[in-house]
Amino acid sequence: MSHEFQQTQADVPKILLFTTNMVPPNVYNALAFHYRLRLVFGQANNDTGADLITKYKVKKYPQLIVLPFEGRKKWKRYDGKMDYGPLRDFLDTLALDERLPEASMETFYDDFYIPPDFQTLPRLDSSSFNETIIKGDKPSLVFLYHFWSYPSKFWIPSIENIYRSGEFSDAVDMYYLDGDDEGVRDIYLRLGLNKIPALYYFPGNNRKGIVFEGDNNVAAIGKWLKRRTKRKTKKAEKKEEL
Repeated sequence: MSHEFQQTQADVPKILLFTTNMVPPNVYNALAFHYRLRLVFGQANNDTGADLITKYKVKKYPQLIVLPFEGRKKWKRYDGKMDYGPLRDFLDTLALDERLPEASMETFYDDFYIPPDFQTLPRLDSSSFNETIIKGDKPSLVFLYHFWSYPSKFWIPSIENIYRSGEFSDAVDMYYLDGDDEGVRDIYLRLGLNKIPALYYFPGNNRKGIVFEGDNNVAAIGKWLKRRTKRKTKKAEKKEEL
């Protein structure tokens, strides 16, 4: 892995994260997507990069290294905080001004995972969220996430399967909301979200949303949705009897 990574795209700056984990942290995924086609990102641990650990004298984890590339003969260690803001400031000084063609970075995309997006579920933006979800009459199920997030990746198949099945199409409308879209962060703050991803049931008519607290699988989400929609149906039937 190490030789192949070092030889890929010699003219593009390479960022290598040394970590004890097998899965890259969310902040690293976010940076990899933000700088896609302008930087190359990799990850190494004791199993996949023992020679690199020795070569770059890695003593602590996590550790970020900028490998030598065309125009810079020496490698460089990042000594700042491993937070998104400081890392962005550092990487801005290294990234190419223009993105390379997609085809030229095929190896990068094969080696470093970029989570998939939804295929069929309708997407909301900040304005449609307020009009359709909060003020609308029909209950809604909304998945709130960041598409680059590893935890979000594992929810997408369950949400898509429920939507495609059509089992709840008469009872609820289903959507997703991406936290990286303009104005959506304000919605996340307004809802008081303390974790992403999150699955919300919104009854409509300006009533407060209810967050799903169960396991990420079709059966658990379906059972929870049945309780929510059944409760609504009983109330509606009671009104009609009166």
